[in-house]
Parts: sequence; structure tokens; C-alpha cells
Amino acid sequence: KPSNHTMFGSADSQRKNRTLDEYYVEAHKRLTPGCISYLIIFFALGLANMGDASEIFSIKFLLSDKTFRDEILKGNDGVVVAAHYMGMMVGGIVAGPISDVYRGRRSTLMFGLFMCSAFGIASSTSTNYWQMSFCRMMVGLGVGTVGACLPVLTTEHAPSTHRGRYNAIVTTSSTIGGLYVASMAMWLFGRLETSWNVYVLVYSAPGVISLILVWLFVPESARHLALQGQFHEAAAVANYMGEAMGYDDGDSLYFEEVDHEFKDKKRQERSVGEVRRIIAELYRGTKRRRMILLQTIWVAFVFSAGINTWLIRLYQILDLPHPYIMGIIYAAASLPAHLISIMIMDRYKRTHLLAACAAVLSVTMSGFAVAYDYIDEPIVFISMACSLHFIASLCFSILLVVTSESFGTASRSSALGICAATGRAGAIVVNLLNGTILTSGSSPIIMFLVAASVALFGAILIRVSSLQDMTGIPLGDSNPTVPQPNVQEEHPPERQRQTRSQLLTLPSIESASREDDSSSSGGYH
Repeated sequence: KPSNHTMFGSADSQRKNRTLDEYYVEAHKRLTPGCISYLIIFFALGLANMGDASEIFSIKFLLSDKTFRDEILKGNDGVVVAAHYMGMMVGGIVAGPISDVYRGRRSTLMFGLFMCSAFGIASSTSTNYWQMSFCRMMVGLGVGTVGACLPVLTTEHAPSTHRGRYNAIVTTSSTIGGLYVASMAMWLFGRLETSWNVYVLVYSAPGVISLILVWLFVPESARHLALQGQFHEAAAVANYMGEAMGYDDGDSLYFEEVDHEFKDKKRQERSVGEVRRIIAELYRGTKRRRMILLQTIWVAFVFSAGINTWLIRLYQILDLPHPYIMGIIYAAASLPAHLISIMIMDRYKRTHLLAACAAVLSVTMSGFAVAYDYIDEPIVFISMACSLHFIASLCFSILLVVTSESFGTASRSSALGICAATGRAGAIVVNLLNGTILTSGSSPIIMFLVAASVALFGAILIRVSSLQDMTGIPLGDSNPTVPQPNVQEEHPPERQRQTRSQLLTLPSIESASREDDSSSSGGYH
């Protein structure tokens, strides 16, 4: 147990004016495999991503179930899929400002997980495609909400030197979600021959579990709290993260250090006017070019990768055997992609990696189109489909990090939500297009050629643009349009700090009061 001198040391014995990034980087140097508390935080975030991925990947197996198509869809395959992506688009647009201005990252993430779980379970009671479309749209709303908050919360909790790695680790759990829904489809549809209603209930389970874990173990972002003027709460979260990494209590981050870094940065007000200001600033000055560029890249990637939704259905159209085994192998193909991203994300410039992956994705799509008429063996189709899923997973793993770190804390969730929503608008178009092609009897080669062309366009756009690379660079906080004066001030000798023992309850933005600096309390109650 720390002594009183360590717990309440004077300012002269402590380092002055560390930033949050410097504190996290320094604390991470002491991380060991035994720091279970820190690993549990990212495990909970990963499980949230798994629950989110389960809702996304499950639709392709529902589309492959004959009973579901005959009883519910009745030829309206594209409508149900498009409704799902419509919800994802709306969720991304709405959740971003809510996360940035009103509720914070953690609460908004929990709301998204609740929407996924509740309406995922409710969809099991659907009796026609209109009810299913509504439930899938609401599930999509939850998926879009999670997508706007989860990468941002992961980015802001991770040290700048390992930001790509931790994002890749959380993203890797989507593979587990894909394997889970594929295995359940093979077991329930293939062996037990149960109804699609049972399958819907089973794949909704990870969302419920992840909601509980996030509530129990994941704190609010320290950067977000500091930008709201809640400096004591931000220091408490930073020290909670630092001590979870094994950082000595004597090196805790002081309240004054957070105050020094954030006191002159723009604080957000909880108002509709603030939301309008944030969104307007995304399209002003240098941000406008960056924002439009990333939106276009998202459209290109989602449009080209939208064909993944239909691969299981295409496998059945070709009358190839064991479609559910193919689904498991296909889902597993993204695992090595995520493992590679963990190793390379912080070693090489992420924008260069993104352009290279987009080019390879285009080549893979083109190869699928050329070889389609010659596919007569399941192993050929599976190999090509796995190659496609491998490179698409690597693309999105990098794109999420590049987008979330390209904007300041004040608008990070809003920017990511809008970019993802723009991409899903492209997904709505491509799914309606692909559904029409497959149901009308047209050649699926058209799907692959269009997707290859769009992916190539994305690769060229990334290379010729001047998209800023943030690999290893500390995150920004306020918008560039807000002045950032460097004001030095004297701190009193007795410096206030927050320790892990004061963090009895994990912080949430809705429970923390917005008090002035002079009257803020020193911990959580």
C-alpha cells in the first residue's frame, strides 16, 4: 500500500505538465502480460465489436435459408438488406454528434449495443418482410451507433505509439463474430434443421454479453471528459488506465496537468447549436477536403466489399456442396488479415498500407470475374472468396484507424459516423443492385467487375491525395479553427490528483456533473 508521501507528494517531486498521450505512452512501457485489468478493458471492447459483427454477418446466412426466403422474404431479399444498411447509415450520422456533445463515447456505445440486442431478438418474431425490414433497420441503427463510437473509444484509450495495434486487436474480434454466426448456421440449419427464428436468438447473444461487460469494465474517454471541462474526472480515468497498465501510484497524473493541457481548448456545450457548429466545421478550411476525401474512400471500399454479403447465396446458386462449411472457412479467412494488421499497423504509414490494400482488392475482384465461368470445384470458389475476404478485412481494419485519428476529439465521433454513413449509403445501392442481378438471373460477373472498378478508383484516390498520415502522432483535441494559446501558469505546491482507489465506480458522462474548475470534486461518487 502506498505511503502518505507517495499518495500526497508535493509538486516538486513530480513531473510537470505531461499530456495525456505522454502519460499513456510512459505507462504503457510498464505493461506486462499480468496486467489483467488493462486487457479486460480491450477484451470488453473486442466483445462489443464481436456482437456488432454478428449482427452484420448473420444476414448472409439468413439469406441462404430456404424457409426464411419462402416465408419472410418472398423475393424481397434486397429490401431487407438495404433496410439494414439504411439503419446503419442513420445510426452513424446521429450517434456521432450524440457521442461528441451529449452522452459521451461509453454511454452511446452501450445504447448501440442495446439496440442491436433488443431488435435482434425482436426480429425473431417477424412474420413478413416488412416487419423483418423494420427490425433489421433498427438493428442497423444500433450497428451504426456502435461503429461511430467503438473505434473512437479504442483510439482514445490507447497510447499513440500502439494505437494501430489496439484498434487491430479490437477489430480482430469481428472474425470471432463471423466464425460464431457461421458455426451456429451450420449447426442449427445444417444439422439440427431448426427454424431461422432460433438462429436469430442465438446470434443476438454476444451483443447482450458485451453490453454487460462494457458497463462493468470500460471507462469513459479521458480526452472527452477533459474537453468537456471535467478535469478531475479525466485525471481519474487516466490514472485508472495507467494503474491498470502497472504504472506506480507515485507517477499518477495530476489534475493540474490535465488542466494545463485542456483549459484553453474549446469546451463543448450540450446544445443543438454545438452540434451544428461541429458538423459545419468538418466542412470548413482544410477539414473540408479531408472530410470529402475520406467519405469518398469509404464509399469506394464499402461499395466494392458489399459483394461479401451475397457470396453464400452465390455459392448456393452455383449448386456447390456444404455451404455452411464454406461459410466457416470464409469467416476464418479474415483472421490472418487482422493478425497481420496487428503487426504492421504501427510500423508502416497507414495511408500507404491502405492504398496498397485497395489495389490488391481490385485485382482480387477482377480475378473472381475472369475465373467465374470456369468455377466447377468448391475448392476454387472457396479459395477466391477467402482471398477476397482476407484483403477486404485488412482494408477496413486500416481505414477505421485512419479515419478515427484524422480528426480532433471535439468532432472525432461525428466525423467517423458521417464517413461510415456515407459508405453505407453506397452499400444500400450496391445491395439493391446485387440483389436485382441475382434474382433476375443476370450474370454475377457484372457484380465483380463493378466492385473491382470502384476499388481501383479508391486506391488511386488515396495515392494521389495528400491525406495526412497520423501513425505514431499524438491525437488532436479541439478543431483546428479554434485558437490554441500556449498559456503557462504557476501551480500550487500541493497538487491534486486522482488515484485508482477513488475510482470506485466507472465513469460515465451522464453521471458526471459539468461543474466549473474551481468547484469540481476530486473523484467519483
